[in-house]
Amino acid sequence: MNVEATIKVGKAFNSHHLNSMLQFPASRIEEIFALAKRIEESPKTFANALSGKIIALLFFQPSTRTRLGYDAAAKRLGAQTIGFSDVAETRSAPAYGEKLSDVIQVVNEYSDAIVLRHFQRNAIERAAQFSRAPVINAGNGAGEHPVQALADIWLLHRLGYSFANLRIGFAGDPFTRVVRSMILGLLEMGTRTFHFVLPTVSGAGIPNDVGQAISGYGGRIEIWASIGEVLPQLDVLHVMPFKIPDLEAPPASLGPNGIDTPAAFKLTRSMIERVNPDCVFMHPGPTSSEIAEDVNDSSQNLILQQVRASLPMRMAVLLDCLTAK
Repeated sequence: MNVEATIKVGKAFNSHHLNSMLQFPASRIEEIFALAKRIEESPKTFANALSGKIIALLFFQPSTRTRLGYDAAAKRLGAQTIGFSDVAETRSAPAYGEKLSDVIQVVNEYSDAIVLRHFQRNAIERAAQFSRAPVINAGNGAGEHPVQALADIWLLHRLGYSFANLRIGFAGDPFTRVVRSMILGLLEMGTRTFHFVLPTVSGAGIPNDVGQAISGYGGRIEIWASIGEVLPQLDVLHVMPFKIPDLEAPPASLGPNGIDTPAAFKLTRSMIERVNPDCVFMHPGPTSSEIAEDVNDSSQNLILQQVRASLPMRMAVLLDCLTAK
């Protein structure tokens, strides 16, 4: 079967680089959802869709799910991968100081697309200036993580939630790139109310641009003191660490987080079953003390479903970027 014929070929994004959820109007999100669904339902149809292509995975920050997810996605489409997961093994390490522009121009000679994770927020835009190959944002500092957000939103869509009526809450440090991308995507799909359980450490409120985006869509924000208080109001709880590491610091400069999660921000099985057994929960991973181990086998736990949904979504994005005209 000609895979090209099964895809609605068109301009994939505002540019052929994928940097932000702001590049996705609702109609575009729905197209990506439809492609991911076709891939999930008929993976063999797409098994050689990117045969002969090479995808470069350039990870200047550590990653488990995202790096391995893109590696698996590329190979399931018949592509090969190159790249690195530890910048210390490259000339971009601090001892050498290789410029990002040089890395991108060199990798362009070897590959057809670049998946880039970097601790600098403007790294994707800088890389795009020097790349004829599509550059896909796999996490840029404290900026965004658009494809992970697309996968999580698609999972909620598949589970039958109405975005217009969705009651979703975010507990923990809101300064994460997944949260920013997810809120931007949900706003575009019609969600208007967002509940937050915010840490009091370091004055962690809602990022200004996130608050402005919610306001700009005519949405509203509800603030709560604990997970126990907000659970009765929710269909979905998105749990985050109480305090995340500095996403814009060079990885080598970071030590152990060392922050235990206060009880008000910790999700336990007894809390879910007692307060709202209908509420499901998500987490971008990896989990720490903010989620008790006794919820791992809970039917409300969507974490592994998030991982499963991310594979056809990453495949859809790679395929879309590399077949768009």
